[in-house]
Parts: sequence; structure tokens; C-alpha cells
Amino acid sequence: MAAAVERVVPISAELARILLLASLWFVASYLSLLLPTETADYAPIRVGGALALGLLLRWRPTQVWPYLVAGLIALVISNVLGGRIDGLVWPVSAARVAEIGLAYYLLRRWDIDPVGLGTAKNLGQLLMIAAVVAPLPSAAFAGWVAAEQVGSPYWSAVFTWLVGNAFGMVVGLPAVLAYRPGRFTQLWAAGQGAANAAIVVLSLATTALAWLMLARPFVVLAVPLLLAAFRFGRFGTALLCAANMALVIALALGGLHADVPGLEPGQLGSSELALYCALSILGPVVVSIVLAERDLTREALFQEKELAQVTLESIGDAVVAVDAEEKIVYMNRVACDMTGWPLEHAIGRNMHEVVCIHDAETGDPAPAPLDRAMRDDKVLGLALNSLLVRRDGYTSAIEDSAAPIHDRAGRVIGGVMVFHDVSESRAMALKMSHLAQHDYLTDLPNRILLQDRLTQAMLHSQRAGTALATLFIDLDHFKRINDSLGHHVGDRLLQQVAARLRQVVRGDDTVSRQGGDEFVILLDRLKQQGDAARVAEKVIAALDQVFEVEEHHLYVSCSIGIAIYPHDGMDPPSLMRSADAAMYHAKKSGRRRFAFFAPEMNEQVTRRLMLETALRRAVVEGELQLYYQPKVARDASTICGLEALVRWHRPDGALVSPEEFISVAEEAGLIGEIDAWVMEEATRQVAAWRLAGIPVVPVAVNVSVLRLVGEDFLGAVDRALAASGVEGSMLQVEVTESQVLANDEGTRAIFTGLRARGIQIAIDDFGNGRASLSYLCGLPFDVLKIDRSFVAALPTDPRQALVVDAILGIAKALRFKVVAEGVETAGQVDILLRRGCDELQGFLFSKPVPAAQMAELLRHGRFDGARSAAGSP
Repeated sequence: MAAAVERVVPISAELARILLLASLWFVASYLSLLLPTETADYAPIRVGGALALGLLLRWRPTQVWPYLVAGLIALVISNVLGGRIDGLVWPVSAARVAEIGLAYYLLRRWDIDPVGLGTAKNLGQLLMIAAVVAPLPSAAFAGWVAAEQVGSPYWSAVFTWLVGNAFGMVVGLPAVLAYRPGRFTQLWAAGQGAANAAIVVLSLATTALAWLMLARPFVVLAVPLLLAAFRFGRFGTALLCAANMALVIALALGGLHADVPGLEPGQLGSSELALYCALSILGPVVVSIVLAERDLTREALFQEKELAQVTLESIGDAVVAVDAEEKIVYMNRVACDMTGWPLEHAIGRNMHEVVCIHDAETGDPAPAPLDRAMRDDKVLGLALNSLLVRRDGYTSAIEDSAAPIHDRAGRVIGGVMVFHDVSESRAMALKMSHLAQHDYLTDLPNRILLQDRLTQAMLHSQRAGTALATLFIDLDHFKRINDSLGHHVGDRLLQQVAARLRQVVRGDDTVSRQGGDEFVILLDRLKQQGDAARVAEKVIAALDQVFEVEEHHLYVSCSIGIAIYPHDGMDPPSLMRSADAAMYHAKKSGRRRFAFFAPEMNEQVTRRLMLETALRRAVVEGELQLYYQPKVARDASTICGLEALVRWHRPDGALVSPEEFISVAEEAGLIGEIDAWVMEEATRQVAAWRLAGIPVVPVAVNVSVLRLVGEDFLGAVDRALAASGVEGSMLQVEVTESQVLANDEGTRAIFTGLRARGIQIAIDDFGNGRASLSYLCGLPFDVLKIDRSFVAALPTDPRQALVVDAILGIAKALRFKVVAEGVETAGQVDILLRRGCDELQGFLFSKPVPAAQMAELLRHGRFDGARSAAGSP
């Protein structure tokens, strides 16, 4: 329904337009037939075609032929009603319609849009086509018809046809095309209606008097119309012209006229009369169009000027315009603010007096680019490092451009300079450059700036024949501080470390932060290698002092690698690699020391890198395997527990010891993933043994302290227990004494959570660290494992036996179970059991074995012969 309505509405509107055009054409044609003619053939006054063409040009219908057909029917009917029933009706009507169709086609074909009569050129093109070109074919045809059918002179009929058409086009067409909605309202708007009405009355009165009293009234007719053109505009003038011509026709029909040449009483068919009337109103119409065009040009110029004014006042750049004598003719608001000159005081002054530009380096006045731009007639920019001196002496850095202004002939008549304050942008650029080359946390030079300085230092060293050194500094165990106390404490510590490093070196040496806890010191102009060693000793001593961060008293040491140019590297990357390799050697040698680079260190670093890469692949591809070592009870034969130990079998069959790859895993960040796998695999294996009917005992797994504080450790434990279905009492977690000491606060809650799940906690390698009784009493341990170094000295070293006695005494007092590691002889078993050790573990009973071999041992549940070899406690 909606679609049907949408189709009907346009059709109804189109039909209404067709009927309107046909009605107007019918009325105009019928009235023209009432006018007596001089040749009794064609009326020289016709406006119907002009009205039809004007409406077609305004409406621009997609299909023109319905309008033309309707017009033809209207013309035929008007002729019939007017009493013209002869053979001329149809051909003459068709000729009139054809000329309107041809005029419309030509105007559209040549893309001429006269609607609105915007320019005099539009009117000229319109009248040339509508009043001259288009009517020629129909006029020739009409002349032939009149000569053959009526016997009228050929050229007289042609002339009458053309004059009648021209009259209609001049009188009717401008009023139709110039009309715009609201034009009547504008003509009679408040304050103008009375004056406009007086002009209309005066014009009509002048026309009537001239027509009645003068033999040549046509010049006088044009005078009031010309005056009206200055006030009424295009539509009002065209409408008033049409009204005056209607008055002339009315007076002539009534026989009220002076002695007009060629016009007899009661006759209004004179071609000369029509031509004179058309010419008398053509001038005022043209004048109104020219005036309107002038007003439009003025309005466009005003709008353009206003737009330029608003734009110049709104932009953030200063704009100064000068004339040919370099006197200021314009300044926008920004220019007034930057120069300190109000506009009214600056106008007319020399540009150099108002816009004072100085060189930023010398402070001397600098030549203004506008001088050269006007002299050389080209656009120029301001020199770098230019300062604008304000009227009160304040200076600001500026950037600008200057260009000449030309007249129509291309002569330079002035110039314009545009500039803006770049003080903030230059400061921001410097800040961004600083941030790009300095560490955000410590404000030390970063890798980029160090690379540049190292390159420059090498070039200087080559020219001077001197040496330079790079000290690669890495803080020892810094990650523990971050993990236990938080990154904010670690950041504050790094800032204090940076400050101390600055104090150690000379002012022209470079201290750089590479990232994390790594720093590099560049020592230039070394006289001997010993100078680098002395700086390294100063660094170690400076960092040995306590750091106070918030409420914490922190101690941190460092490992330093030293590389000398040119011996240890000929370019920055190779020299840095050498210093890095030396640093790792210092760490491996015990930390808190420095080491000079040696060629074999590169091999060690390369091996370590290859080992890390292989270890990452091993974790992903499942090359790790769990071995199990049993723990026996006091009877020295019954298996009472296991320790799960990870082993790495490489694809080439090589077995990598844990001592070699565990430290690499910790440094590479893989230890957490390995610990999680060990726990999941151990609990899975216990569940598999239980499902196979094999007696099971608790399994101990080693956990890195990094795993405890760095991830969701308790969540990982819960997932492992849930996946295997093993209860917590079948799991034991072992942590080393040194790790616990570094993370007391961070691990207390985790240990409590483990105890709540029934999991025992063992402190491994006890006696090898620096534990105090306060730690042992404060943390919820269940088991102490005596370090193998004490067990290995039994029974030959009485002092070690005393240490073991002390450990056992402390453990018993704190109700801890004691496990002795590294038991390899029956004598060690005898001494440990007599002193009250609860469990034993070592090669005497079994080496770590794969799960399949451990299953066989668990089936037996004990070691035959071990007890007898040990003797009774």
C-alpha cells in the first residue's frame, strides 16, 4: 500500500503540473486571439509560449512530450473557441509547440541554466535561443503556410511571428524564471511596503500618461522601470514590466492612446508596437540582473573577507601583512599578543619596529625573511634558532614563512609573514629526545645512547691510541627482592644503585642502564687495565653498603665483567658481548666479584645459550623424566618415602645433570614450568602405582622459591592433586634453606596453605645456609634434611659428628623429623641411627631410578641386607 501511494503521489503532482501549463497556455493564447491584428493572420503579441517554456525550465520534467501534447491541445481548443476554424489551426499550433520544445532542448543540451537569471549572460543566452534560434524554423513554416493558404506576404508573416514570440519571451519569461518562494513577502516587507507601493503606482501612472499623451511613449515607459530596477531586483522588475505592458495593452484595446505610428484606433496588431514594447522593458530587466549580479559579487566578497578575517583571528599562528613600503596594514590577534603591539598602534609602522627578530646564538638582530621574499618574489622561511623579541623584551623561539602579495598585473604590492611560537614544541622535542635515549626509571643513558657514545669513544680511541673499557654490572639475586618485597621496592633500589654508580665514576664517563638489574659503565681514555679494575672495586664497595628503601634495610652485591677495547672487541656489539661473558664468569665464580674477559669465556657463554635453547625445547617436547630415590626408615631397610628428581635425556642419548641445567632454568624463567610438571608427574605416578596395586609411600618434590612467590603455587598444587586423585598426605614439598631465608614473609602463607592440605614441608640442605632458630620456630616445617656435606665426613671427622648431633638436638626439640642425605656407607648408617636420625637416603640403598625400577622396589617394600650391614642401633 505504501509503495502504491508513493507511486500515485508523483503521478498526481506531474498531472497537476501538466494541467497548469496547459491552462496558462490556453488562457494566454485565447486572449491573444482577441487582439485585432494588422494582417489578420498571426498575432504579434504572444506570451503563452514564454510561460510554458519558463515552467518547463523550472520543473525540468523527465518526459517533456506530455507537456507539449497538452499544450498543443490547449492551443487548438483556444483557436476553436476564438473562432479560428480553418486549415491553419493544427499546423500553426504544432509550429508554436515545436519551437517551445526546440528551445527547451537546446537550453538543456548546451547546459544553459537560466533559472534565477543569475547573470546578464544567462538572459542573453536565453533570449538568443528562445527568441531567435528556436523560432526560426517555425517562423519559416508559418510564413509559408500564410502565403499559400491566406495569400499574406511571406516575409511579413515571418516578421510578425518572430516579433510576437520575442515580445512574449521578453515580457513573460523573466518573471517566471526570476521567481523564488518568498519574493512577494520580501517586496512588501515591513518598512519597505509603502515605498515599493508608491514606486509601482508611479510607474503605472507614468506609463498611462505617456501612452495617452505622447506619440513616442516608449522611452518614457522605460524611465520608471529603470528606477524600479534599482529597488525591486530581478523578479520585482520583471513583474512590474509585465504589469506595465498589460496596462499598455488594455489602454490600446480601449482605443485610449496618442497618435502612435502604425497603430490605428481599435487595432493592436502592429508588429512595430510589439517590438517597441519589448525593447522598452528589456533594458530595465537587464539592469536589474546586472545590479543583482553586482550585489551577489559584493556579498561574495564580503563573505570571503569575513571568512578570511574570522579564519585569521581563529588560527594559532601570528599573521602580519605589510604594503610595498613594508608598513604594517594588518595583524591578527595572535600577532598582537606575540609582538606586544595593539593593532591600532601597529598599523602604519615599519615592520622591523614591530616584529623584532634576533639570532638565538649571537643575540644580534636577524634579517626578516619578508624583506627577501618581497625583493626576490618568492616564498621563504625563517632561519633556525630565531627569537622574537616582544615589545616588553620577552623572547620566544619562532618559526615562520613569508610570501609576497601581488596585484592583478603580477606586481609585488606587499607581503605577509606567518609565524608561531615553538618554545614549547622545542622543549617537548628535547624532552622526547631525552626520553628516547635515557632510562625512564633511573634517568641513565639507555642502550641507544650507550651505543652512540661507545661508537664515538672507539673512534676517539683509534685517533688518540688509547684504550677504553666497558664494565657490565649485574646485581646478584635482585629478582628475590622484586618477588618478595614488590616491584616498587625493587625500582627504588635500582634508583639508589644508579645514584651510587654515578658517584663512583668520573664526570665524563658514562653510566648506562641496559634493563632490569643490568648496568654498563663506559670508561674512556684508560691508561692501563688496572684503572678498570680499581673502578670495579669501587663499584663493589659502594654497593656493599646498606640500602634503605622505605622501612627495609637491603643488601645487594654485584658481579662485574670487564672488556677492554680494542683487545676484546673491535665494535660495540662484540665488546658488549665480551663484557657480558666476563660478567657471567664472575657470577659463576661466586658472585660479588669482577672478571676480565678471556677468549674461553665466549665458549662458555655460547654453551650456556645453546643449553638454554635446548632446555626450552626439552620442556616442550617432553625430554624431561622423573627418577625416584627411596628413603628408608630407622630399620635401615623399609622404604618409607621417595624423592622425585628430574633428569634430562637429550635426543642424542646424553644425560644432562640437574646441577647443570637447574640454574639455567632459573635464570631463563623455566623453573616454574619445570616444577609444575614435576609435581603433576609425581602425583600422577603415585596414582598409577596405586591403581596397579603397588604399595605407595609419600613422594617429596623440590620446589624453587621463585615458583613459590612468582605464581599461583597453591592453585597448581590443587590442580595436580585433583587431576591424580592423590591425597595431600602423599606429597612432600622440599625447599632449600637459603631460599626460605630470602623469602620468609612471602612463603609463610603458602606454607600454611600446604599444611592445611596435609602436605608436609621439608627444609633441604639444612646446615649449608644461615638459618636461625627464629626462622625454624616461625615457619611451619615438618622435616629437616641434613646436608650431604656433613654426612660425607662421618665417621672420620669428630667435629662434623658434633654438628650432626647439634642438628639432631635442635630438630628433636622442635619436633621435626630428620632425614640424612648422601648416606653411602654402613658406618654412616650406624652413627646416624645411634644419634636418633629418623630416615636415611643415599646410594647405599639405591641410586635414583626410573619409575619402572622403583615400582619393583616398592613391591618388595624393603632392602634385604642393608640392615645387617648397618648393625643394630
